[in-house]
Amino acid sequence: MDVSRNQLTSLPTGILHLPKLQKLKASNNLLDRLFDEEKATNWIGLRKLSEIDVSDNRLEILPTSLLHCFKCLSSLIAAGNALRCFPEPWACSLKFCNVSRNSLESLPNSLCVFWKNYLKEADFSNNLLKELPSNFFELQVFLRTVVFDGHTLYMDELGAELLSKSPPTYLFKYNSQHRGYEDKAGEWG
Repeated sequence: MDVSRNQLTSLPTGILHLPKLQKLKASNNLLDRLFDEEKATNWIGLRKLSEIDVSDNRLEILPTSLLHCFKCLSSLIAAGNALRCFPEPWACSLKFCNVSRNSLESLPNSLCVFWKNYLKEADFSNNLLKELPSNFFELQVFLRTVVFDGHTLYMDELGAELLSKSPPTYLFKYNSQHRGYEDKAGEWG
C-alpha cells in the first residue's frame, strides 16, 4: 500500500485492520505520529508487515509499542525525520535499516541482541551520533553495509581492536571530519 505524498499528519487507523498487508509506504507526508494513538488500540493487525517506509516526514519517535507488533519486519526506512532516539530493538528479522538524516544521538545497546544474525545493511548517516554501542561490532558477521557519514564518532578500545584484527568484508564507511575509514576491499585508512 502506498499512501505517500498525501500531506497526512498520521496514518489512517483503518490500515491497522489489514492483516495481510506486507508493505506500507508513507513517505513524503507530514506525519508527526504514525497513528492517532487514542483511536489506534489494535495494532496486532499489522503482524505480517515486512516493509515500512516512513521517510521524509516529521516523526520524532517511532513508538515501541507499535513496532514490537511487527514480528515480520525486514525493512525499516525512517530517513529524513526528526527522530531523537532509535526504538528499542525487538524480535524480528530486520535486514535493512535506514534512519539517516535524523537527530539520533545514540543507538541502543540491544541492537546486537535482536538483529546480529539478520541485519545486512544499515544507514545511520547524518545524525548526531557520538559513539556506538559497546557491542556494535558483533554485527560484523552478517552486516555487509553500514554507513556513518557525517559523524564525529569515538571508537572504544574494543571496536578499534576488532577492526584492526579482522576488517570486515563488507563496506564500512565511517567518514567523520577528522577520522575516516572507508573499506571496500579490506583496506583501512
